[in-house]
Amino acid sequence: MHLSLRSYLLASAVIACCATCSRRDTAARYAGAAVATPPPLPCFRTDSGTVAFGKMTTSPADQDVSGVQFSFEVRAGRLLGYVRDASGEVPPRRPLQQLHFDAGTDTLSFVYVDSPTTRDSYRYHVSCDKLTGVARLFMTPTDTGVLVHDTLPRAAVITAP
Repeated sequence: MHLSLRSYLLASAVIACCATCSRRDTAARYAGAAVATPPPLPCFRTDSGTVAFGKMTTSPADQDVSGVQFSFEVRAGRLLGYVRDASGEVPPRRPLQQLHFDAGTDTLSFVYVDSPTTRDSYRYHVSCDKLTGVARLFMTPTDTGVLVHDTLPRAAVITAP
């Protein structure tokens, strides 16, 4: 009887845990974005709207757009992150993965999955004016990628497409 009582209690605990987890970060799950605790900065408050960093340029010769923009918003006290990686035209935003804010070092880290086999990893000191840090670009299962130092200024939020 003890074994079945333990099994019943364990099953109940697992179900309760799963139900609690499934209610968390519903908006982020539907949007496909990773979530994190937001930095304690005025531009990352819930009522501040979306904040963006990066640079996009348009070629005068052919009007092609290139560059990257990372945008962040706070919903229900949780930070969500997105990327627009332009090559030719401005694409729809895509969710960032493994988003994390480290309060001890004031750094924001995240991963952008370029393709099924390529990803970029970022770690930035965060302020309301800019992101300053490092990016490890073009990582694959067999290559550690290229490490670059990077500063992204605050930018006007691209809202479409």
